[in-house]
Amino acid sequence: MINLKYKLILILSLIFFFTGCFDYKELDDLSIVTAVAIDKVESGYEISYSIANAKKAQVSSKEGESQTTVFSGVGPTLSEAMREIDLKNPRSTYLGHVSVIVMSSDIAKEGVFKVVDLFMRDPESRKKFFFLITRDQKAKDVVKVLSPLEAFPSQNIVINLQNSSTNQSISTNVGYSQFIRSVLRPGVDPVLPSIIISGDSEEGSNMANLENSEPKTYIELSNLGIFKEDKLVGFAKREESRGINIINGNAKNVIVTTKCDGNNFANANITNIRVNRNYKIDKNQPSIDIDVTTDGSLQEINCDYDLLQPSDLEKITKKFEDSLHDMLQSAISTAQNKYKSDIFGFGLYYYRYHPDYFKHVQSVWDDDVFPYIKVNIDISINLETKGALNETIQKEEDVRDEKTN
Repeated sequence: MINLKYKLILILSLIFFFTGCFDYKELDDLSIVTAVAIDKVESGYEISYSIANAKKAQVSSKEGESQTTVFSGVGPTLSEAMREIDLKNPRSTYLGHVSVIVMSSDIAKEGVFKVVDLFMRDPESRKKFFFLITRDQKAKDVVKVLSPLEAFPSQNIVINLQNSSTNQSISTNVGYSQFIRSVLRPGVDPVLPSIIISGDSEEGSNMANLENSEPKTYIELSNLGIFKEDKLVGFAKREESRGINIINGNAKNVIVTTKCDGNNFANANITNIRVNRNYKIDKNQPSIDIDVTTDGSLQEINCDYDLLQPSDLEKITKKFEDSLHDMLQSAISTAQNKYKSDIFGFGLYYYRYHPDYFKHVQSVWDDDVFPYIKVNIDISINLETKGALNETIQKEEDVRDEKTN
């Protein structure tokens, strides 16, 4: 009994000596990829890795060195292009920390699903990255642009994307899983944010871009790319992009500008946006009512309105409502008539709640049904006027003039 007890203790003790990770790798032996760029080239595909340089990161802030290195590979297939990078890189590449994948518009027009499939099969990829597309520029150049405010280009892209989505509602964050759902689910097509380089792309990758108080080259989030299934078919305009995000419930803040009298303008910050869709079907003819209620605060007004007067407040509110209505109507018209792409997921509703009807029209939904759906839009803005906004500058000047006289 005592011998058995000692044997068990010995066995349990040995367990601690044999534990470990069979695939363990030292951090210094890895090249941690933070961003991936994919371009179409004459011989096939070019893939570029933006790699965080761990050693430089410790001293770069003092010496002004770049904390990233870009390696590129070219091949007839995406996977061969990736293998080409491994021949140039002295360390093992690790894709577990990729935060953005930037694709050229040529790749997006060809079809994004091959890119999705490539990373789905990679065991190291965490699939927690955002997709973006370029507009007539190389994706490789985008991930090479250095910013004086962020350590890595990938960080700069992600922060710009989040700010643009939150503060401007021009872009929207589209991750790996969300894009796959939009492609695979019936009755809905995806959108992706686009990104552009403002300035000279070569200067953007030079250290001089970090040394200027006003960088000559920087990245900028642009309008939404519209897809049919996994293929890019075109780009929405800026106001249309805002309208798309509002209808899809992805807008938090929207600046709406309207003419008030003559050539004068006013703008308001629209917040707390609530969208309600009411789907109908009558004699196999679908129609949709979209009701939008929001709060709004005046940001700037250069018009001869006295906002203490209910009639003037009602007038300016109606003008903002009309402008917002036009924004949404333009977004719907572009999707229905120009691209015939159901980026709003109208078909998904009928697929879920009217399956027999959708099954009957699914094969012709994009071309013969979706473009002809009547969409009624109703806008209601609760416009707030506080403090100095209650009276315009023009009215205050009139009061001062009267006192002087």
